[in-house]
Amino acid sequence: MYWGYIKKEDAKDLAKTQRINSYIVLGANVITLGMFNFLIIPRLYELTADLNYVLPFYSRYYLHFSFLILAIMFLLISDSSYLEEDLKKELGKYKKGEMILLRKLWNKKYQWRVMTGLFLVMSYLVISIILPVYQITSSIQ
Repeated sequence: MYWGYIKKEDAKDLAKTQRINSYIVLGANVITLGMFNFLIIPRLYELTADLNYVLPFYSRYYLHFSFLILAIMFLLISDSSYLEEDLKKELGKYKKGEMILLRKLWNKKYQWRVMTGLFLVMSYLVISIILPVYQITSSIQ
């Protein structure tokens, strides 16, 4: 196999691989949000209590919003029944033994769903944790 190319016969499990990769991303997001919930958020609450700073509602309800975002991400990537059908349709265009550019077989719609979920998680981390810390530290002179 050449880098970026795959034989038609080897591409039959590509949809399964794409699905597994998306669940690995989801699992990493669960771990990241969980670590933030148990390590960062309690210290942020202590800091704001010491400085009499009121956290925005999206930071106060971090756990609830985290679960909501993870549920949205799970819904975005769980509907993957079309992956195998799309792959079979695309593979039908090629001859047996032909080398196929991998990016032509990769389902871009599904990739965008996974990346949208990842973007939601990262955006929420920035908005709920980093911005309040920035506001607190910028107010201390």
